[in-house]
Amino acid sequence: MSNKDEKAVNNVTVELSVVLGRSDMPIHQLLKMGRGAVIELDTTVDDPALIMANDRLIAEGEVMVSKENVAVTISKIIGKLEDV
Repeated sequence: MSNKDEKAVNNVTVELSVVLGRSDMPIHQLLKMGRGAVIELDTTVDDPALIMANDRLIAEGEVMVSKENVAVTISKIIGKLEDV
């Protein structure tokens, strides 16, 4: 990769998110919840976490907890990169 290409890539912003599960609830119920409330999700412990880039599914992973740190290891890449 040339220096010019590297500079172009360094200026790209990507929003990453990890989806552990989903839940539907009325907004009034959500507003009643306090700190430490538990929300039941539609997944189990064995289900993979979904890794999203700009709201697009790119991979599946496993959540790892070590002391106070949380990480996600990628276990499966969804799709493939296309040549530009």
